[in-house]
Amino acid sequence: SSAGLGRFLAAADGGDAALARDLGFDSVRILELLLACEETFSVALPIEEILAGPLLTVLGVARHVAAHLRTDAT
Repeated sequence: SSAGLGRFLAAADGGDAALARDLGFDSVRILELLLACEETFSVALPIEEILAGPLLTVLGVARHVAAHLRTDAT
């Protein structure tokens, strides 16, 4: 829902924090976060593509979710 996304984006304030480097997420925890985002926001994220991409940040996850909310809604 867009309300849930708003809360997620608000929590991402200062979202340049890297999930692994700054927040201590390991690969399993990152995967769990992405799967939880899929379930919470009813979107299908390209998880393999996201994991293979550049350094993953809190804001980066929020942007992926927002982009797929718009894409999946059309």
